[in-house]
Amino acid sequence: DGDVIVITGGANGIGRAVGVAAARAGAKVVICDLDAAAMAAAKAEHDSIDVQQLDVADREAVIAAFARIERDYGRIDGLICAAAIQPRRLVHEMAPEEWRRVMAINLDGVVWCYQAVINGMIARRRGSIIAFTSGLAHQGWPEASAYAATKAALIAFTKSAAKEIARHRVKIGRASCRERV
Repeated sequence: DGDVIVITGGANGIGRAVGVAAARAGAKVVICDLDAAAMAAAKAEHDSIDVQQLDVADREAVIAAFARIERDYGRIDGLICAAAIQPRRLVHEMAPEEWRRVMAINLDGVVWCYQAVINGMIARRRGSIIAFTSGLAHQGWPEASAYAATKAALIAFTKSAAKEIARHRVKIGRASCRERV
């Protein structure tokens, strides 16, 4: 109750469901996404939901957006990284720009968001971060190589980051969702 939760990729799907549930439980939720129409619809679901347009692949934009959220709300207690894309393409046919975009959103975006919130959480000795992974990280799937690679990397990232910040009473973990393939 009263926690400030930021959710990337929160305008649709799992991110939106988590945001609405958190708002109903009493949290102040800030949804960061690129889909303005979906953000407006999510905001209309509860008066404790605010929205901010953000491309998580843009590190400077992430740092600035999270600084504004900290200033406006006083802190960020929780971060849920749900922003992801999954273009369906054979990896040998994937253009380098498309591969890099998947990496930039699904992996780099989590790292940039982590960097934007971690110092405040360490200073307060309180905070939780969740990054969404996928069963595809373990099993792979045709036409989902780039997506699966980012989700596998997030597993290693969260394990290592958790060990770096545990002494500060800040937690990072991962949640896995079932994919419709």
